Amino acid sequence: MDVINHYYDTYFTLAHPVHPRDESVCLNWGTPLVPVVSVVLYLIMVFTLPKIMKNRQPFSLKTVVALWNLMLSLFSIAVFFGVFVPYIQWYSDWGFYNTFCGVGMEQQIFGTKSGLLFWSYLFAISKYFELLDTFFLIIRKKPLSFLHWFHHATVLLYTWFAEYTHLSLGFVFIVVNAFVHSFMYFYYYLSEIGKKPSEKVALFITIIQISQMVFGIGAVGTGVYLWYQTGVYCLCDTPELMLVAAFLMYGTYLFLFLQFFVNRYFRKKSASARPGTPRPPTKTTPNRPKKE
Repeated sequence: MDVINHYYDTYFTLAHPVHPRDESVCLNWGTPLVPVVSVVLYLIMVFTLPKIMKNRQPFSLKTVVALWNLMLSLFSIAVFFGVFVPYIQWYSDWGFYNTFCGVGMEQQIFGTKSGLLFWSYLFAISKYFELLDTFFLIIRKKPLSFLHWFHHATVLLYTWFAEYTHLSLGFVFIVVNAFVHSFMYFYYYLSEIGKKPSEKVALFITIIQISQMVFGIGAVGTGVYLWYQTGVYCLCDTPELMLVAAFLMYGTYLFLFLQFFVNRYFRKKSASARPGTPRPPTKTTPNRPKKE
């Protein structure tokens, strides 16, 4: 662990960050106006841009999208290690309860200038840039599902509130999400450059996406259980609101991803097994795991 921490301090502690609640943050990211306006503009794009593109030729942008997905994959790997390594060190120093719940440890967690806060903050900012995923899908006239745009809009809002309210569980959510995205975006990168992995890889990514939602619900449930056992909420300025919102968010995602999983991997097989069912054409559009 000492060797890992040495490399972390050398390569991952790149700045002396400030928490988004700090007034010195440029553009005042500590105001709800930024995420709310961003989501409103995003939803306007979701419902108007497809109409604008209806009678237009789709853009190709394969190289641009490939590089975009590769960049997001590499960024997710950096965030994963940037948050996971010091978080594990906290477990070693403070134990499970203090690290997971952060009760009475706001100064130790959020009052220090650490690489973990730096990468957590970049993770929150990245949710704005990930909205470009939807833009690329629309101008390339690719299918745009409810799960896709609903996920992007709600994750941006929840991530901002988690940062702003000092939600200690947020570090767990970041680690798991960054882990999943590192695989998911690399899969999209390979698909764009014509080296699409096998169907088993797509299945694996869908499974870890579903596992992420189960893990998120489990983390929320653990927080509620510890609150019930100790009578004290895990660290958060608005714990009831954030726990309920996280449960609803992850529960909704779990339902939508399970629905996608069943439709993609079970109903298709059932339909193809029915007598008299027409065979699919030889050349089909490659199936991909659902893009969050």
